[in-house]
Amino acid sequence: MELPVALITRGLTLGLLVIAFIGKTSSRAAFDVFADSIRVLSTPARRKSAAYAVVAAEVLCIAALVLPLPSAVQFAPASLLFAGMAVYVGSMHSRYSAFDCHCFGSRGKSWPPPVHATINALVAIACAGSMVGSAARSPGDVVFYTGSGVILGILLVALPGTLPTDTRG
Repeated sequence: MELPVALITRGLTLGLLVIAFIGKTSSRAAFDVFADSIRVLSTPARRKSAAYAVVAAEVLCIAALVLPLPSAVQFAPASLLFAGMAVYVGSMHSRYSAFDCHCFGSRGKSWPPPVHATINALVAIACAGSMVGSAARSPGDVVFYTGSGVILGILLVALPGTLPTDTRG
């Protein structure tokens, strides 16, 4: 039986992924704005390839969350994707103070990068907690792994600002 927390996490994560996917793929212009925001890659062709990879990863995460798989398998891709995006957004903010990722396409304004990185880290923690918690043998396991996830999430959010690439002075 699936924990209620895992059901809620699944629904919210699916919603976030579907909105992001639609935002990026609703028009060519929306996709291009997202691809252009991938500043870590120097050429437009590489940025587009990376943007396609992100969209493919979102599709994989959506599929994993809706297919009848064990919870550990369902939440693993989303946990990894959101953790990676937290690190990416945080490191880009360290390099470019005016960074805007456009992960929801060209519509609207993105969150400020520190908030965006924190949200990605918290979604990653929620997915990891649901992944581990659903396989736990006792309530203590859930508390231990979720607490560990929170600590790692805090480090994940705090670390990008301390990397040597931080040029904000």
